[in-house]
Amino acid sequence: MNVKLNNGLEIPQIGVGTWTLRGETARQNVRQALEAGFRHIDTAQGYENETEVGQGIADSGVPRDEIFVTTKVHTDIMRMGPQTVADSIDESLRKLNMDYIDLLLIHWPVKDCVKQTWQVMEEYVRWDKVRSIGVSNFNRHHLDDLLSYAVRT
Repeated sequence: MNVKLNNGLEIPQIGVGTWTLRGETARQNVRQALEAGFRHIDTAQGYENETEVGQGIADSGVPRDEIFVTTKVHTDIMRMGPQTVADSIDESLRKLNMDYIDLLLIHWPVKDCVKQTWQVMEEYVRWDKVRSIGVSNFNRHHLDDLLSYAVRT
């Protein structure tokens, strides 16, 4: 079962998280999850396993367009400014070995960094390198602030 996002993209309700997975274990678990029928894989820059997650996806033989991949911008990266955020997204694409990310999230709300990070993420949507953007671990006041400047489509 899928849920439709505000941009029409559909995300599977059940996915596989990779937070605790490292190295070959991450690769094997992602491959096995996809072989078992899961179609949503969740990772993050901060998990330090995007390369292995990408390898597991490739090993599974499941076509890329049948898999929904979520990753997240690391909070340390956000503090370093817009170019570093852009570089980190490009690095995630390389590590995952993908042309696009289905859902890119801001992992945590870092004071005074959310707006510039969000604006970089919006650019990646315009460039078709990211299909949808969002947030993780935000409280209502963080969301209210974000909605004051986020581009609405």
